[in-house]
Amino acid sequence: MSKRRKVVYILISVFVVALSFGAGFLTSRLTLDRDVYDLDFIIKTYKKYYYEQESNLIGVFADDILDAYSAYYTKEEYELIKKTDAGGREGVGLTADANLYILSVNGNSPAQKAGVKAGGKILAVKRSTDQEYQNVATLSEINAFLSEREVDEPFEMQVDYGGAVSLFTLSKREYTQTFVRYSDSSGEYGFSDESGSMKFVKLSDGDGNTENGVSYIKYDGFSGTGKDISGSLGQFALVMQKYKDSGNSKLILDLRDNGGGFLYIMQGVCKYFVGAEKNSRADVCIAKGNSGLEDRFTSEPIKYQDYRFDRLMILCNAGSASATEAFIGAALDYDDNDVVTVLVEGGKTYGKGIMQSTYENPRGGALKLTTAKLYWPKSLTCIHGVGITTALNETFGDKIIQTEKGQSYSTALWLCR
Repeated sequence: MSKRRKVVYILISVFVVALSFGAGFLTSRLTLDRDVYDLDFIIKTYKKYYYEQESNLIGVFADDILDAYSAYYTKEEYELIKKTDAGGREGVGLTADANLYILSVNGNSPAQKAGVKAGGKILAVKRSTDQEYQNVATLSEINAFLSEREVDEPFEMQVDYGGAVSLFTLSKREYTQTFVRYSDSSGEYGFSDESGSMKFVKLSDGDGNTENGVSYIKYDGFSGTGKDISGSLGQFALVMQKYKDSGNSKLILDLRDNGGGFLYIMQGVCKYFVGAEKNSRADVCIAKGNSGLEDRFTSEPIKYQDYRFDRLMILCNAGSASATEAFIGAALDYDDNDVVTVLVEGGKTYGKGIMQSTYENPRGGALKLTTAKLYWPKSLTCIHGVGITTALNETFGDKIIQTEKGQSYSTALWLCR
């Protein structure tokens, strides 16, 4: 056995609780064999004699032998990850590029509640007690300003939206991120806990960008593991009811920069968009590991027939990855009614078609490992390292369209006419 393979075997044998693709713990028994005793000897000797010791020795071992999607987490790191997976955040809740253009605003964040929208450029900031604004031109400058602010300390921000400068009062706070927003000609809707509990609320009136008969859903991630509408599955259910009640038959589902998340959440969302038999549990993803065994992941009971889809436009880009790409594959594979069109902004999605399983250490911490390749359920397509591109039209006809940056939404509206 090679040294690399031996260390992998040692590490795996120490951990006994598996979390497939981020969900579903299974318990097993610790096994102690010769390699485990050898590892115990190495660690004890290292800690007793080595002159310059690492505090996270197992993490160092793991980082040296694992791929970019695998990792070892200490107990503290793993607890933080679980909190983050549930939507726990601290900050103002916006992301900007190197030129300080706002790329996204987290749902239910201080920035969203203050009315900040994506697309504007941050010009200047100041503490509420200051007289003059401080111009900012780089991410390091805005990050330095934010790092100096205490939680709940108000500050002001100038944002330029195409020549119209808007002023916002913000503060860093702990909040629960929400992941789903809905809009149609009546307005924009989302989730807020401003009242003390999470509720589905109207965020703004219609801006004229969503035409009659067309609904728009922005889904930021197959994340948010909280129960009911504190989690994205509960949020998605309410949004789909809103779509159904609207009477609209054309839906734009925006998955741009949706980097994926939990497979079980993807399975729950698929029930609305997979054209299989009603109330059936359709295969939506197949995982193939190195042992040759297959794991078939099925949807929750199908509700596709309860929603009228004359057109379903799915927007994606290079930031759309993992569970998002698996979801798109399931929607395409079951599109017998020929209503699905996938608009790939920039030409390709990220190209992550592999699955990670997380093995929890009973003493705390966890080891996340890449354990299988993912395949679309009917076409058996694997997009790993390639992504979703128009080359797949050899299988799916003309259902995949390449668009230029920033043109997917307007193209989708045009196609919905």
